[in-house]
Amino acid sequence: IPDWLRLYSRAPYELDHLLEWPLFRLPQLEQYDSQLMKLYKQEGIDIAIKYERFRREINREIARRQQKFLASANVQQ
Repeated sequence: IPDWLRLYSRAPYELDHLLEWPLFRLPQLEQYDSQLMKLYKQEGIDIAIKYERFRREINREIARRQQKFLASANVQQ
């Protein structure tokens, strides 16, 4: 995937007019479309992985606190 296409995929849509699409041949446009789709899919996967890590950390902390609570409840009995 060309660097310029990675940059374009992250740029605000207000800058779309800067690209001269008529200068590209149809096969090039089809290839770039496919490459953009790969970038967007990977970005979605990366976001999901990031949030899953965060969710796992939250669940570890919940389990730790529940264990601590149960241990202190057993001591008080």
